[in-house]
Amino acid sequence: MNFYASLLETIDTARSERQQIPTGFAVHVNNGLRAAVESLMANYPSVAGAVGATEFRALARAYVLAHPPTDSRLFLYGASFGDWLDAWHDLAAKDRMGTEAHTAADAKILDATRFAADMQAGRVDRLELAPSTRWHQSAGVLMTRPDDTVITTPLTPAGAAFLDACRDGLALPEAVQAALLTDEDTDIQALLTMLFKLGAFREPSHPH
Repeated sequence: MNFYASLLETIDTARSERQQIPTGFAVHVNNGLRAAVESLMANYPSVAGAVGATEFRALARAYVLAHPPTDSRLFLYGASFGDWLDAWHDLAAKDRMGTEAHTAADAKILDATRFAADMQAGRVDRLELAPSTRWHQSAGVLMTRPDDTVITTPLTPAGAAFLDACRDGLALPEAVQAALLTDEDTDIQALLTMLFKLGAFREPSHPH
């Protein structure tokens, strides 16, 4: 059992058995609970804005009690919060994507000209996603972080299918086919130009 869960269980047990909770201990737990709630506020700003601060804090408190943090890095807390909510799933997914894109590992962004040359020479046959690249098909959103700033861009279903194929390790022709099967009118050149410009791909870690 993690630290937060242990503290909360102790509080609940003491209350149910009508025991007196030491003041310092209760303050410590309440501070931890408050910190976790405020972290959810920071990690899900769109959801907080949509439902209002008061209602969001009530939801966040219920979530924290059910799913206490397991990591002291609270800026990463709440990965399952969107699934836990009864509504606002797409909004929560976009907020989570932003957190993951911002905190993802750094990687050297792939240059389109270099990739074309390596592809022609047979050194590579697929595109590898940058660690920070995130997308959500139903929300139609792509997030990338070519530098230190997360960029949010609209994404078509065909674009999402293309990225799905890249994520699954498919070769470029198969990824193109996946996009065209989703929308046969997709402009593949325009799609690739956009993705390269946004820094969606990293230099290959294992050239073929």
